[in-house]
Amino acid sequence: MELAGRSVWARQATLTLQCHTPPSGSYADPAEACRALVDIARRIKNRHSACPCALTPENLKPHVVGVIDGHRLSFSLDGCTLCGLGSQARHDAKVLIPTASTS
Repeated sequence: MELAGRSVWARQATLTLQCHTPPSGSYADPAEACRALVDIARRIKNRHSACPCALTPENLKPHVVGVIDGHRLSFSLDGCTLCGLGSQARHDAKVLIPTASTS
C-alpha cells in the first residue's frame, strides 16, 4: 500500500480466544482476555456519543472478529473506536493487543 509516497507495512498476528469454562486460547491469561473482550464489546454497544476521527486504513487497525453469547461481533481496537469509552476500555484494548500501545 502506498501512503503519501511511502510504503506502509503492517504486521498481522492472529490470537485465539475461547471464553467457555475454562477460558482457553493463545493469550497468556485467557480469563483476563475474555473479561476485557466482553467489557469492551459492552461499552461499544452502549456508546451514546460519536467522536470526530481521522480516517485510518482498515488494514492498519487491530481488529476483533468473533461471537459473544451467540451474537457475531466485529470491531477495531483503534483510538477512534475507543474514543469516549473511558480508561477501562483502553486497558481492555491493551489486554487484547498485548504488544500495542493504544494511547
